Amino acid sequence: MSRKIWSVLVVSSLVLGLVGPLPAEEVADRPVSLRAQAERAAERVADDLGPALSDLERRDLENRSQALRTDPVAGQGGGGGGSMLLMTLIGTALSAGMAYYFMKKSQEQTASFRR
Repeated sequence: MSRKIWSVLVVSSLVLGLVGPLPAEEVADRPVSLRAQAERAAERVADDLGPALSDLERRDLENRSQALRTDPVAGQGGGGGGSMLLMTLIGTALSAGMAYYFMKKSQEQTASFRR
């Protein structure tokens, strides 16, 4: 393959890798935190099963809901976004470097065949 084709392939793969998947449609609502989802689920359970719960179960549900509100760790997410970005950049750099290396090796081999 010619140098121009390799260059187009490398540049297009880098651009497509950086762009990432495009959403099919705009999402109207922002993502809700895990803590907010858990609180809504606890409220729904309490509303739906309120009369069917015993006093002990109702207190337990309320205690769990209260503990979730005061938990300093709940709702902070798993993290790791920064490390994933770093790994993506390293992978992209390695891919570009390997493409360059193999392109040079290919040029050397084709040059030696032409002699």
